[in-house]
Amino acid sequence: MEDQDGAPKPPVPSKESLPQKLQDHPQFVVWRYEWRLDEKSGEQKLTKVPYTTQNNRASHSRPTDWTTLDNVLRHIDANPARKYGVGYVFSENDPFCGIDLDNCRDPETGEIAEWGREWIRKLDSYAEVSPSGTGVKIIVKAVLPGKGRKNPNYAGGAVEVYDRNRFFTLTGVPVE
Repeated sequence: MEDQDGAPKPPVPSKESLPQKLQDHPQFVVWRYEWRLDEKSGEQKLTKVPYTTQNNRASHSRPTDWTTLDNVLRHIDANPARKYGVGYVFSENDPFCGIDLDNCRDPETGEIAEWGREWIRKLDSYAEVSPSGTGVKIIVKAVLPGKGRKNPNYAGGAVEVYDRNRFFTLTGVPVE
């Protein structure tokens, strides 16, 4: 495992803060920040890496790596020095789609850019603040045609949409 020095402790959602419909699917993992070399910039950057509750790297394509939210929360409580957060893996076996809106929220004021508010209003579903505080994650009941979509230059932010083969970090902090 990579050294976590200098990495922030991820927010950990409570069981009550996440939708029960999501909890009904045992597709949870723990995750932690790790430093990686960004090949484009040559700088060290934090990335979010999924792990199993046995402290091995988890895969979005290996269901044996996933577990229940209860097991993940127990694991996080038992390993406070590891700075774990909660993640959810989208798969073809669940009815969910995740939308990640990057750079749409001011972490100081909580104000969300109008383009982000528009997504939240139109989707009218579970929406939470991202771990960085600068984005929003939305989870809806939906299936995408194809593998997913990514638009890195959407109205001053970035939008990613996936319904399988990805994991989302979860905070349980609702969008206000």
